[in-house]
Amino acid sequence: MKRALSFFCVSIIGLFLSWNLPAQTRSVRGTVVDESGQGVIGAAVMVKGTTNGVATDNDGRFLLNCAPNAILVVSSVGYDEVEVPLNGRTELTIPLTISQELLDDVVVIGYGTTRAKNFTGSVDVVKLADSPVADMGLQTTSDLLRGRLSGVVIGAEKSTVGQNSSILVRGRKSIGSTSSSPLIVLNGVIFPGNIEDIDPNSIEQVSVLKDATSLAAYGSKAANGVIMVTTKKGQEGKPTITFSTTQQISNPTYIPKVLDPDEYIIFRNARAGRTDFSDLSFMTYMEEQQYKAGIVTDWYDMCLQTGWNQNYNLNFSGRTANSNYFVSLGRTNQRGYIIGDHFTRNNVSVDLTTNISKLIEVGVNTAFTNTLSDGNQASVRYDLYCLSPYAMPYLPDGSLRFYTDGISPSRYNPLWPVEYGGERENRYNNLNLGGHIQINIPWVEGLNFRVNASYGERNTNNKSFRHENYYVQLLGEMDIEGVGQNPEYFSLKDANGSISESKRQNWVIDNILSYAHQFGDHYLSASLVYTRDSDQSSSYSMNGNSFTAAGNTLLGWHGLSNADTKDFSSPSYSLHTDIGYLARAMWSYKDTYHLNASIRRDGSSVFGAESKWGNFPAFGAAWTISNEPFMKNVGWIDVLKLKAS
Repeated sequence: MKRALSFFCVSIIGLFLSWNLPAQTRSVRGTVVDESGQGVIGAAVMVKGTTNGVATDNDGRFLLNCAPNAILVVSSVGYDEVEVPLNGRTELTIPLTISQELLDDVVVIGYGTTRAKNFTGSVDVVKLADSPVADMGLQTTSDLLRGRLSGVVIGAEKSTVGQNSSILVRGRKSIGSTSSSPLIVLNGVIFPGNIEDIDPNSIEQVSVLKDATSLAAYGSKAANGVIMVTTKKGQEGKPTITFSTTQQISNPTYIPKVLDPDEYIIFRNARAGRTDFSDLSFMTYMEEQQYKAGIVTDWYDMCLQTGWNQNYNLNFSGRTANSNYFVSLGRTNQRGYIIGDHFTRNNVSVDLTTNISKLIEVGVNTAFTNTLSDGNQASVRYDLYCLSPYAMPYLPDGSLRFYTDGISPSRYNPLWPVEYGGERENRYNNLNLGGHIQINIPWVEGLNFRVNASYGERNTNNKSFRHENYYVQLLGEMDIEGVGQNPEYFSLKDANGSISESKRQNWVIDNILSYAHQFGDHYLSASLVYTRDSDQSSSYSMNGNSFTAAGNTLLGWHGLSNADTKDFSSPSYSLHTDIGYLARAMWSYKDTYHLNASIRRDGSSVFGAESKWGNFPAFGAAWTISNEPFMKNVGWIDVLKLKAS
């Protein structure tokens, strides 16, 4: 039943999209299967050269509208990408094969890299650069990753644009209200910001470390999992300038169903125990006037609009014999589908790597994010369910009425904050400066020493103020004309405002000695790491209430010192420092038998007074069964690997 419903939903979406496509397009049905004939869930099916595409359902089926001679590009994590010319076909089955190249890929792990085929841990990798996912016009990094990583749950999109999504790796692990957010590592160095602070257009790939052997490299910091982000590099050839933009509209996928006006009257009478379901005696004077005039208000419709998302990105990149560079500039404007909800984000990132000689490499990377969230959105709250369809949203002159029924102070107009909510200014800046120097030891092949360093600073500044015209007196339901914006009925004693600021600074220094070499059938990789980091934060806030003595609120939040009641919160300050030592070794024989062992020792200022140090050992083993001689004639298995950690 669930599969039938899933395919039905895909079909309905496909038919809906077809209404907006040119007449020469046709519907194409298909199934994406693996080598055993099973449907591949969540495979991306895109029309080559366009952003038109869908994802397969639980049975691997899809429905897509496109031109008769279009070429479909089908991809899924762990499989080779294929291109399928339609040549007029409307039904087809598309087989995918497991990517052998994926097994030879280098995966990013803590403080280094290793070959995927020799790794015993659990790492999920998503390559975003030049993938169909990158062409879908998604606004944030979490949107790009949602549903594409096994064991990783990314929270649903928020109703307010610009809010960060929660991320859980293999479930919640922290106790109580402690954060369960995973550690973010950007280009090999711990990143202090949110994943949304990373420009999605600059990301090459994302690796998620999930099991004991992969997480142990980061010790106490890795309790909630680790997300490794690698940004793009310049490519060989002539310098490249790329500009892209996406323009999208958005609407809510679900609007609560409420009673229509006739049902509302029946409900009110039934709840009161009346036998006459057409009795209007329960109505307030304002409701009665609206009923007689035949005026009905759809409160949800009044608060909603068509959202509009704009994304602009400009990249400069290139590579020479000794250096490569990648510069990305991005801007995102989002207008939510709730009136008054809007958000702006600006991103700048620079990555430069230079080989000073054959033995020395130096790199610099910088990222800056600035977000702005101003204005006040309509109050789409629980009370919206309770507003009468016959309540009065407007005064006779067309301006908003605050008390929609003239009786209850809780039945206020949901659009009031948009018009009279006062000033609101939220600012957030994240600056991250990083760099590295790597020295390849000349007399030992495969031995190198690398120093990573980064400095990060995050500043949050939030201000808000509500003037006296937000708070008007309740004069009673007979006040049909309403007080409107008459200063005689404003309430200076209720005017209020607040200012809050916070600052967070951190630095990280990693010293990494690595060795990797192939000895015949044996492969050996080893690392020694010494790392230090510091994280300090401070904050304060101020609130002001009632401005009767001042007589006005013309200065807004700049005049909080004139408030009758002032509240200054005690400035907060915290400092968190860590020291870590790591030793790790990985061994493989004939790419078939694999062992991985590591030990990390952490000292932290947040550990208990009697135990400032903690040890984090890990051990892993793997057996690539498909490489054994007795598996050579088993044609229906390409790769079979047993792992434990």
